[in-house]
Amino acid sequence: HSDIGQHPQLVVVTAQGTATLAPEADTYLETSTYTSLGDEDRMRVSTGPNHALLRFDLGVFGADTAIIEATLRLYTYQQYGGGSMEIGVFLCDQGHEVQPSERMFGLADGFAFDQGIESHPDVYFFDGFESAAWVDGWTHVGGNLDIVSDDPALLFAQLEGNALRSTLPEGTNTAMNIGWHFLEEAGAEPEEAYFRYYLRFADDWEQTVDGGKMPGFAGTYGVAGWGGRPVDGTNGWSARGSYYLSVADDNPLAGTTPLGNYGRRAIAVC
Repeated sequence: HSDIGQHPQLVVVTAQGTATLAPEADTYLETSTYTSLGDEDRMRVSTGPNHALLRFDLGVFGADTAIIEATLRLYTYQQYGGGSMEIGVFLCDQGHEVQPSERMFGLADGFAFDQGIESHPDVYFFDGFESAAWVDGWTHVGGNLDIVSDDPALLFAQLEGNALRSTLPEGTNTAMNIGWHFLEEAGAEPEEAYFRYYLRFADDWEQTVDGGKMPGFAGTYGVAGWGGRPVDGTNGWSARGSYYLSVADDNPLAGTTPLGNYGRRAIAVC
């Protein structure tokens, strides 16, 4: 959709000569949206979440044609971050030939609705918000919080017993800020941990300005990996859940809330 001189090209060399193909279709993937990005003027390619997909019609070559060499040409429109970047080119497998692996159940499989799961020796922390002193179990508690057992006006669907309700007032960006610190509460930080919580958005939930963070793990230590503070590889990280703008009314998914992942990493592990 941009200047035709900047369209991607696939240059194919065969024994019969050289052919330059334009893509039949193109798009790129972005984890922060559920919409198609194939109609934008340019694609994005990055070492992070942006992977480009290009479709070329190779049917112009006969079945017996031997391809000697193929070169993908991409034109740089804008580059962020400076320096160079290596781009890998792969064949896209759109099939579903690989059978799903057998499910592996964790320790929660033995506790329906997590009832009694706090008794398992591998569980660090559990809270069902049933105790009047539930705050005492957390390292820090803040935000617009209250305990609720029913709320028919907002169509609250009770899972079991009480729930912790957090309210995000219009025009603000903080609803809940509670934490449980491994080092302080358990004496050490684990190499591996799992976290599960049950969440329901109330009937009046609608985000039209911005998305935000959801609960998850983090090791920010008050230094880096949060609030726009950069990490240097050793001083902080964050791996949280996230939500995005409520889906617009002109979409079949209108009224739903896209969920995703939010992270600021200190070290990339491959």
